[in-house]
Amino acid sequence: MINTVLKIQGKKRRVAEWAVSEMKHRFPDASKLVVPFVGSGSIALNYGKRAWINDRNRGAMSLYQAMLQGRLSVDDVRRHLVPNGHLLAASGVGAKESHYYVVRDRFNDKGDPLDYLFLNRTCFNGLVRFNKNEKFNVPFCRNENKMTASYIDSICRDFEATQQALIDWVDFATCLDFRDTLKVWEDDPDALIYADPPYTGRDTNYGAWWDDEAEQDLFDVLSGGRAQYVVSSWDSGEGNPSLTKWLDIGCTVKTRELQYMVGRTGANRPVVSEVLIMKPPSA
Repeated sequence: MINTVLKIQGKKRRVAEWAVSEMKHRFPDASKLVVPFVGSGSIALNYGKRAWINDRNRGAMSLYQAMLQGRLSVDDVRRHLVPNGHLLAASGVGAKESHYYVVRDRFNDKGDPLDYLFLNRTCFNGLVRFNKNEKFNVPFCRNENKMTASYIDSICRDFEATQQALIDWVDFATCLDFRDTLKVWEDDPDALIYADPPYTGRDTNYGAWWDDEAEQDLFDVLSGGRAQYVVSSWDSGEGNPSLTKWLDIGCTVKTRELQYMVGRTGANRPVVSEVLIMKPPSA
């Protein structure tokens, strides 16, 4: 299992082997994987089948697209991270003067995928958050020495592994609304749709575009189509009301307990159950 290059809240690295095994056991004949919320890519890039990946996160998708198309190399990554890391160390941790905010403003203006990678690895707790104007607004992690030589080496190793997996398995990488992706595949019985949407009821702040209506649209499309599907969700001792509608239509549910280590505060890093919701066998 590769460790993908982006650090995103809810990253599935620690459950990827379990999730992939459960999905392949349940849907052994699926010929293609469709991932409308690819996130870090921990599932899609470790699954081992041809894939269409998509996400509304323009920073992540511009990076994946450039990697897939061969427009970025590991040398480009190192040439970008090293000098920006030096500037970060020299600028200190102040909210106004930190080089982090220079890069953030530059990314929001020009959308350079390498700037996004730098922000992803130096922002507060690896959060992904965009405001209503689609501007990345996560603050600095306040560690001006974050970009050490060993840390950059680690990022470069993850970049190389991720790029190879993209080249090996991904046919399309798009930045669309999830509904537009699902329209293409919802009635293809040979497709397996793996949906890992922002978790309703958790403090993710992934984007202003995800709400109860979007969650209901996802349910309506998947439950009404012919494609196979798996949806990632969560459960805890207090319960997750969004699971009810899936259980009511007879979906198979698999769970695994874990603690998310990326979150805005310690209170938002509880032990929860990772949940895989699978299309009913008779549907």
